[in-house]
Amino acid sequence: MLVFIDKYTNFHAPGLISIGLVAESGEEGYFEVEYDASECSEFVLAVVVPLLGHEPNAIVPKHSLCSLLSTWLAIVRPRQQDLTICFDSQTDWDLFIAALNYQVPQWVKTRNVCYEIGDLLYQNFFAREGLPEHHALYDARANAYAFRERSMTDQVTLTRCEALGLSFDQTQQIALASGSTIPEVLGLNAVTFAPLTPRRWLWMAAQTASVSYRSILTPGLLLEILTTGGSTAGFTSHILHLLEEAPIQIVVLAVEQAAQQSGVPIATIWRNVAQLADEMQSRRITPSMIGGAP
Repeated sequence: MLVFIDKYTNFHAPGLISIGLVAESGEEGYFEVEYDASECSEFVLAVVVPLLGHEPNAIVPKHSLCSLLSTWLAIVRPRQQDLTICFDSQTDWDLFIAALNYQVPQWVKTRNVCYEIGDLLYQNFFAREGLPEHHALYDARANAYAFRERSMTDQVTLTRCEALGLSFDQTQQIALASGSTIPEVLGLNAVTFAPLTPRRWLWMAAQTASVSYRSILTPGLLLEILTTGGSTAGFTSHILHLLEEAPIQIVVLAVEQAAQQSGVPIATIWRNVAQLADEMQSRRITPSMIGGAP
């Protein structure tokens, strides 16, 4: 089982201030210890220290940290299996084993996941959760959230991007602009990465676009607008609401469904969407974001 860790130190004479642990099974641990403020850098004093002291029961005596960490690891360890401690900085591991008094159990393994943390997913975590960065527990949660096994999920993600007529970079931009995850944008289950069950995405998009207006945008008219780039007369506000406010997954999957139902290439539909976004000065889905869709 994977356990993601992060820590903060006083920097000048590296010593642990706080440590967060998040297991892939959901268990969490967080500890803060006494520190000498005179040894802290300006960054730590200005950014890290104000975030301390807000998690209940987190402050522990420094001499108890080793026992508490060892107990936590033993509790979350599943049925005599190995635990893999995942970190994105060698210093994290160095201070972790120092906190264990260098008595690392044989069943504790290591893995540097620096290149397996998706930057945009990491940023999306904080945007979605409304949490500050530079807190050891929150950063460990973000790492666990943004971690992706390269071999399996990358291929699934790229295949799905291709099916939707988007590049991976475009998908990342859409995810970041909408505060969504990449699986959400692509219509994938966040755990299994399997495609979601087909639904009436065009109908859902039309209903969502009409929620604040007397006139109703029908799925048929939305299909015509998407596939032809035709006039939005009488429904300009509906389309702008769709581009800026509707769940991004509904927008993307409605585009896919429009291509499937009409036979129009999905790249053509994305170009029509880009034109609409340009005409309406959409701030979320922008022409530069999707205009070059393949």
